[in-house]
Amino acid sequence: MFNLKRATSAVFACAVSLCIAPTSYGQTAASTPATGPNFVIGSVLDPNINLPLLVADQQGFFKQYGVPATVKLFPSGAEIVQAIAGGSIDFGATGGVPATILASKGTDVKLLARVADISYELALGTTKAANIRKPQDIQGKTVGMTSGTVSQYLVLAFAKHWGIPLDSFKRVNLGPADQLNALAGGSIDVVSVWEPFTSRLRDSGGIILQTALQSHWAGAEGPVKLVGDPGILFGKGSYLNASPATVHNLLRAVEAATRWIQSNPEKASDIGAKALNAPAASILALVKTKNIYFNFDQELVDQLTAETAFLQELGIVPKTFSPKDWIAPQFMKAVFPNLVTYKGP
Repeated sequence: MFNLKRATSAVFACAVSLCIAPTSYGQTAASTPATGPNFVIGSVLDPNINLPLLVADQQGFFKQYGVPATVKLFPSGAEIVQAIAGGSIDFGATGGVPATILASKGTDVKLLARVADISYELALGTTKAANIRKPQDIQGKTVGMTSGTVSQYLVLAFAKHWGIPLDSFKRVNLGPADQLNALAGGSIDVVSVWEPFTSRLRDSGGIILQTALQSHWAGAEGPVKLVGDPGILFGKGSYLNASPATVHNLLRAVEAATRWIQSNPEKASDIGAKALNAPAASILALVKTKNIYFNFDQELVDQLTAETAFLQELGIVPKTFSPKDWIAPQFMKAVFPNLVTYKGP
């Protein structure tokens, strides 16, 4: 049975203090003293994206590299881009869609790095009571999604892939936790969520119908490619240009944290579990998929290009916008040139 209490266990936005002793974990690129002002990194609740930042904080990598950062968790990327546009934070860590929409509106933001690939975790889910057995059964149903995020992208890509008219089902804009609440209460029939909400749905007795990369439909099981979505780190161009040394040190700290996660998956999972009020075993299962990694690769730009084209097709992003308008591999090249495999300028 779908368990409401487990599915909707509260996760609140939180700020993370950085008064922690430095670690002796290996330094791969020489750092310089930070010169920039304090800044806030807004991150989504997805542990694949926020865990490198939480580890950089709690294992002392920010302090080691002189990074004057505070991490603040937000329920979704849509709220992070609003905070950046409003001037309350300077950096974001989200999926590709909300950041692309923000950049396409002319906001002065620049892409710094990939921190994860979150495609595998994006899921459409339901309950037995909704009686959805094949893709076409979604017609006449109500689907929850978080507008301005990959959640919306997944719903639209799903409909296009299976040839389902968009006007044949109702879409409502809800945050991921509210989607699970609404699904449990019966006011919606399908959710479109990401981690940790995908795991909460599954662990609470919900049914995963489809992920961005895998169909679970009876008779149509197998790999698909609805959405390719990177977890990314980006910042305001004004800060990057004024304090490049601090940005370089931020990249050093996140890279070191990523390697620490790979070497210490259980300890890293405990950090994520505490921050997200989630079972450590669930976080560890995500870490073990090895989708947390740090680079600026060609696939990153290819995924953003595909997302941009889809959003342009729907009229969400201007036709004149290009991902090359906001990518900034030069910061990564300055400290980790071996991690930059993007072939462009």
